[in-house]
Amino acid sequence: MLQVAKFEGYSDICFFEQGLVIKNLNSTRDKEVAYRLRHKVFAEELGWVAEQDDCMEIDEYDREMVFFGVMDKQGEVLGYLRVALPEHKFMLDREFSVVLNGKDFQRSEQLIEITRLCVMPKARKMQVSTSGGNQFISSLLFKGIYHWCLANNIHSCCMVVEYKIFRLLRMRGFPCEQVGSPYKMPDGVMAVAASFPWRKFEQIHHERQSSFIQWFASMDLAA
Repeated sequence: MLQVAKFEGYSDICFFEQGLVIKNLNSTRDKEVAYRLRHKVFAEELGWVAEQDDCMEIDEYDREMVFFGVMDKQGEVLGYLRVALPEHKFMLDREFSVVLNGKDFQRSEQLIEITRLCVMPKARKMQVSTSGGNQFISSLLFKGIYHWCLANNIHSCCMVVEYKIFRLLRMRGFPCEQVGSPYKMPDGVMAVAASFPWRKFEQIHHERQSSFIQWFASMDLAA
């Protein structure tokens, strides 16, 4: 199995939400579970990558990625995403560059890229009751990334996402800004490049005195 490095100079996060844990996935066991979830979603369900005999979806980027997951008490990964650090290559630079439609996407030392975001099929309708309202597993993933970004002086994220998911994230209050126009991928999915400027997100929700941002900014460090 491809080994993922733990990068010097970057802090990990780990906190709890209604019996779930949101954390960096660093152990061999946690990474294997994540690779199997990716295979279930991206190979078996969506067919975006080829199925593998070991049922683990691994690519060349994983060696330089930081892994995150939402896990239940049994250690099952319910939601997952990975992050490319500012000093490493982005999929937007290569595989997903066509989605930018010629728009210039400025790289910086405070920008990361999110890829391979997925949620276990059985957990997609699962909601967790929080002070900010009922939240889906994907919201917990973004809360985890937000706190990791705070801990590591990262101001923005970027990602390529299905257009309907982009609209859904905006409806849920996330700071998605569209880059370029929606692009039809070879499999027929309409995708869009999006950025997440965290300071703008904070400003908007603080002005609204939103209970969502109060929940989003909080961290329960006790299980």
